[in-house]
Amino acid sequence: MAAQDIGAWFRRMPWHKGDSPINVAPEYEDCLFEQWSHGIFDDYWKEPGTYAEGFYDRYADVPIVHLSGWYDPYARTAMENYVGLSRAKRSRMQLILGPWTHAMAAAGAARPSGRCLRPAGRPSTCMPTGALLQSRRRVRARSTTPSIHAIQRRRWAARSARVSL
Repeated sequence: MAAQDIGAWFRRMPWHKGDSPINVAPEYEDCLFEQWSHGIFDDYWKEPGTYAEGFYDRYADVPIVHLSGWYDPYARTAMENYVGLSRAKRSRMQLILGPWTHAMAAAGAARPSGRCLRPAGRPSTCMPTGALLQSRRRVRARSTTPSIHAIQRRRWAARSARVSL
């Protein structure tokens, strides 16, 4: 596949099926155009896989860890689901927000190794997973402004390495 000039593609909008930067992957292109045809929050979006808030009553009453990053486009959703399910269920809920993006875990920023997280590029560094979870346990979900503790954890994480679960 040849390199694409995404800037040129955006200047050519609107795109059409078969004539888009992702036309080499028709299943993704079909999905993109299907979503674009439902731009507003209609019934298409109101399903458990994309809209948890409307289905909290269907979730099992079991402990849940909500994991997101400060730079993740779904951070607000993770916080809303943490608050909503904490109110709707009796089981323990945990919210972990850390110094990563949505894709950092998939890209291998860090990998669990037994009871340790080993940041990419620093295999000799071991951060106990229990300590990491403990440090993120008390998060103020009502505010998107980081607390002083979140800022200190961000500095720690920046010094240690990029960390993801």
